[in-house]
Amino acid sequence: MLEFSKPDIKYLFWGTQLNLTYLNTITTYQNRSWSSEKDLCIEIPALIGVKFPVGRNFQWFIKGGPTIGIILNNYQPQGSDSWRNDYLGDLLPSVGGELYTGLQAGKHFQLSAGHRWNIGYYDYDYTKISLSYLF
Repeated sequence: MLEFSKPDIKYLFWGTQLNLTYLNTITTYQNRSWSSEKDLCIEIPALIGVKFPVGRNFQWFIKGGPTIGIILNNYQPQGSDSWRNDYLGDLLPSVGGELYTGLQAGKHFQLSAGHRWNIGYYDYDYTKISLSYLF
């Protein structure tokens, strides 16, 4: 994760990070298992946020912004289609937005909780907890 701030704009920063996400879902259709998906997603968000000091060594922050990435789709049909092999799909674009809040300890570690919304081909919206290291 990288963050940048201008000293004369107090508390405001912008940043980016590299997210590697493993998505493991079971899709249903008419209350029956349809497929089991295990996808990998690589994303790079452009985030804007604010940080406020909380004590001597901690800062509370909130940040959010758009994200772009690539999904490597891998699914296996369930039920009557289970005779088929695993399907390794195409690389699909992933576009969406992210919003996080959390605490920064010292200068290098952030613990945050956030939500990711997707726009486009897949409707992958998910909540996550992350531990990040700032370079």
